[in-house]
Amino acid sequence: MRSTILSLVAMTAMGALAPAQGASSKEEAKRAEVLVLGVYHMANPGHDIFNMQADDVLAPKRQQEIAELAAVLEKFKPTKIAVEHDSQGKLNERYAKYLAGQYLLTANEIDQIGIRLAKDLGHAAIYAVDADGDFPFQRVINYAKATGQSAKLEAMMGDIGEMVKAQGEYLKNHTVLQTLLYMNSDAKVA
Repeated sequence: MRSTILSLVAMTAMGALAPAQGASSKEEAKRAEVLVLGVYHMANPGHDIFNMQADDVLAPKRQQEIAELAAVLEKFKPTKIAVEHDSQGKLNERYAKYLAGQYLLTANEIDQIGIRLAKDLGHAAIYAVDADGDFPFQRVINYAKATGQSAKLEAMMGDIGEMVKAQGEYLKNHTVLQTLLYMNSDAKVA
């Protein structure tokens, strides 16, 4: 049986891992396909250095778009779905309640994409892949200062801020699917 995993990770890249060159067909059959889908924080808690401005994903128009996205992701036929969550126990509890009709999906991307898709595909479980903690950004700043790279860090942070702003602007006039394709593309076109 082919093993496929869909992993939803906020602000990462999207792509499938190709079999290693020179791998035999037997090795290829054992190798899992992994699709990593970078998403925006649909219920943005404002905890990031740069926070994308997004409208209400629970609005009927956006819910229709989420259904469109789910239909596209279902074609990948993932056998496992992993999401950015720091507690497998809490995720198990949330998913069990959702399957039992005792949990209403929130605007969070874990719910809107991961949990919804897992249920639609009949999965018994969904997997947490994250570690809770704060990124030691002050240490990065201190290192940049100590090594004379403050200007380089500031330029990079400016680029990231502009990228997040552009993604928010793109979402205003595009569907959720179109926005995720844009966010996960190497070429940024309107």
